[in-house]
Amino acid sequence: MDPHGRQVHGLFYRFATSARGQGLAGEAVSEVTAWVSLARVRPANVASQHAAIRVGLTWAAHLDALGYDGPDWVHAAQLPN
Repeated sequence: MDPHGRQVHGLFYRFATSARGQGLAGEAVSEVTAWVSLARVRPANVASQHAAIRVGLTWAAHLDALGYDGPDWVHAAQLPN
C-alpha cells in the first residue's frame, strides 16, 4: 500500500457474516502484527477497530481514505513523519 506517498504493509480481511464474532479477526491480526504497519477499517466495523487497537495500531485519521466500496479509517503503527 502507498497511503499519502508512504510505502507500508497493510492488512486486509473480510469474513462472511456467519463467521463474525468468533475472534477470528483478532487472531489473524495478532499473527501478522510483526509485518503490518496499518489496517484499513470501515467506520461502522467496531469489532475490527478493536482488533487493530488490541495489537497496538492507533487511528491515524490523516491517512483515512475512500476505498473502492466506501470510506476506510486507517489504524497504523508508529509511522515515520
